[in-house]
Amino acid sequence: MSQPRLTGSRIRERRLAQGQRQTDLARVVGISPAYLNLIETMPAFAALVLIVLYTGNASPTTALGAQIYFWGRVLYFPAYLAGIPFVRTIIWVVSTAGLVMILWDLLKLAF
Repeated sequence: MSQPRLTGSRIRERRLAQGQRQTDLARVVGISPAYLNLIETMPAFAALVLIVLYTGNASPTTALGAQIYFWGRVLYFPAYLAGIPFVRTIIWVVSTAGLVMILWDLLKLAF
């Protein structure tokens, strides 16, 4: 039996297998590319935060990482609507850094 995967991961996997960009798929299904990007990344954020909470390993680093991701996502949508690709990319990188902070803190506990 195959292992279940998060919806965002499956969407991304199938989109890439068909050679589609987020913009192309979003246009086909009638949603904004910013929203599709959120759908593809939110499951990783939710999983990391739930692991932190379930294991009782919340720390200032994981809290800061969660805040960076959250506010990065809040800023991403208006940056997308404004059509400023460079700023959008910076916001995406910063929000992804928030995910990495949470993951790094969890990995430190494992080793």
